[in-house]
Amino acid sequence: MGAGGGAVVLLAVVAGLAIGGDDEAVASSTSESSATEVAVTDTTALAAAYDAWVDDTTTGVTLADDDHTLVIDTQGDDDYEGADIETLAGILYQLDVPTRVVTLIESTRALDGMQSDTWDEFTATWSYHPDDGLEIVIVED
Repeated sequence: MGAGGGAVVLLAVVAGLAIGGDDEAVASSTSESSATEVAVTDTTALAAAYDAWVDDTTTGVTLADDDHTLVIDTQGDDDYEGADIETLAGILYQLDVPTRVVTLIESTRALDGMQSDTWDEFTATWSYHPDDGLEIVIVED
């Protein structure tokens, strides 16, 4: 994220998903989460996004606090482990994160420190450093 090319990539990937850039993955994850919501009415949106975009090979994404907290640690220049940009963008798309929040996330610089914003029933808190990548915690009320 930050001032580098990753910022533009994040917004482009989220925008691509929003306009059907990966219809099969979105349709699959949407139908799976819809089926899950019908079967289990107490599933959180964070759990649905986690189930849709995280598999056994994904690193850097943790669902906690009875499925009300999602922690995402992305890859950085010196940190090769963590969620990739596609996983992050997919989760943000699944959670219907507003463009203003995505833009704030992608424009965060290391000097900005911890940032936060809210939308709907979510609060996101994040920080970014080029060496470490983006660290974001999303909480669902």
